[in-house]
Parts: sequence; structure tokens; C-alpha cells
Amino acid sequence: MSNYTVEKDWFYKDLRCVVIMGHMGFRCGYVGIDKTHPLYGIKYNAEIEITENKKKALLKGEVGKRGVISLFSYSLHEKITPEILFDVHGGITFSGEDKIYPVESDLWWIGFDCGHVEDGKDLSVVSGQLKKIELKWPTGGILRSLEYCTEECESLADQLINFKEE
Repeated sequence: MSNYTVEKDWFYKDLRCVVIMGHMGFRCGYVGIDKTHPLYGIKYNAEIEITENKKKALLKGEVGKRGVISLFSYSLHEKITPEILFDVHGGITFSGEDKIYPVESDLWWIGFDCGHVEDGKDLSVVSGQLKKIELKWPTGGILRSLEYCTEECESLADQLINFKEE
């Protein structure tokens, strides 16, 4: 039995996208890329080489929805990693190849989660000790909807397509 539920599995511009609801009460979104993509097989926190044009665009861009920790790390070390390249909710927090996670495939998945400080939890899917803690000391925050995560996945897919084409 998995500890998540696939809420949506679709194709957007030929890239497979998936949104799941995790057992901790928040959603995660993923976009799958195949072996022809330059980021295939690259961990989200691994240092990568990018063109000067991509680097300039990154440095000119706004922080957007990226994760603060990865951007802080970049500002200290000027280390370019996939986690800071893409403007998506909380930044990229996952990359990997698993034949069954988040869905069965041969893709390399790049994803984000909606379990950050200002994000809420759907307590209807939380159980056990965690639910007792949440009910006693609720954290509040905004529960990110399936529609919101769908839009974030499609935005990430567009950015991955642009990254490949540049």
C-alpha cells in the first residue's frame, strides 16, 4: 500500500505530469522527462553547467516561488543546481527515476511539494499520531488545491521545455 494517492495523471505538451496527495496532507507535483532532456538523470541539488545566457536570465529573474534555502546557498557559493533554475511553488524538491513512483514509467521525475511553512494540510487524509498533533496544534496555512498544483506542473513543464530548447 502506498502512502499517497494519485489525484491527476495527464500529458501537457508531450510531458507527463502527476499530482499526488501525500499521507501527511499536502500535494506534490511532478513532471517526467525522457532521456533526451539535458536534466535527465541529474539530481535536483547537483551542480550543473549552464550557458552564460541561461545564467544571466537566472540572475536577472525574480525569486518568484523558488525555495529560499537553495537561493541562499546559490548566493553563497554561486553553485547552479536544478532546484534554483525553475520558478515553481517552493522550488524543486525532488528528482529521480523510480519505475513506480510517482506512477509507473521510465521517466526521470522533477517535482515540487506544497508542504512548506505557509502551506496548509488536508487533515482528512492525515491519520495516526500526526493527526493528533495537527488537531492539538494546528499549523494553519493555505491548502494548495489540485487546480493550483496542475497549473504549477504545467508551468514547470513549460520551463523544462524552454530549458531543453535554449
